[in-house]
Amino acid sequence: MRSQGWKDSPQSLSDPDGRWSKLPAALVEVQGYVYAAKTGIADLYEVDGDRVRADRLRGEARELRERFERDFWMTGEECYAQALDGDKKQVPAVTSNAGHALWSGIASEDHGGAVVRRLMAQDMYTGWGVRTLSSRYPTYNPMSYHNGSVWPHDNSLIAQGFARYGFREEAAEITSALIEAGRRFPNSQLPELWCGFQRDLRFSSRPADYLVSCIPQAWSAGMVFLCLRTLLGMDADLATQRLVIDPALPPWLERVDVRDLRV
Repeated sequence: MRSQGWKDSPQSLSDPDGRWSKLPAALVEVQGYVYAAKTGIADLYEVDGDRVRADRLRGEARELRERFERDFWMTGEECYAQALDGDKKQVPAVTSNAGHALWSGIASEDHGGAVVRRLMAQDMYTGWGVRTLSSRYPTYNPMSYHNGSVWPHDNSLIAQGFARYGFREEAAEITSALIEAGRRFPNSQLPELWCGFQRDLRFSSRPADYLVSCIPQAWSAGMVFLCLRTLLGMDADLATQRLVIDPALPPWLERVDVRDLRV
């Protein structure tokens, strides 16, 4: 497998001239996953009373975050690069992957807000979700697998990342778009992905089909629960044994009842 990330198609990592980027590549979202793993395990160590290991992991996470900010940020695009290639040069594509940096918490507060605005710009946001790749990038194709399509699971992570950085209105907009899209597909089932054409109800009542998309698809179906958690502002704190529910619901959703929730 050439691309060691969730976008596992060979052409998903390309330079502006269309050539595949040099490997091995350091993907933007993977940096966030490592950061989240280190900080999360550090919290577990602290709960267990092992402050030495907790402090060590938090120190490693801070160092990773500093390198990430230095090496991945694209000032001209106001977004994180998709990756560093085999020569440690930025792959300067604006992609949905950058939203995972908010979900994981590795993005700085200042850059987090910039990423939200960038991903909600018209070249990225379709009205049915965030595209995998900017429509301004040379390899963009709204009918491709990873270079312009919209993936529900990807967008659910982006939405929760937006909410994490305080952009709950934008998070609600994405979750609303995903849920509305799902209601418009047969049997209200969310497919694996759909094409990244701009939403225009004059021509189509739902997103354009990606013809070989799996439907039903497990991680697309699962995104509903993450979207609900995002809208409810639901979070569990292991250290304090607290469950927080702080809803910020969109206008179409007036009420949600939470009953018999086991944590």
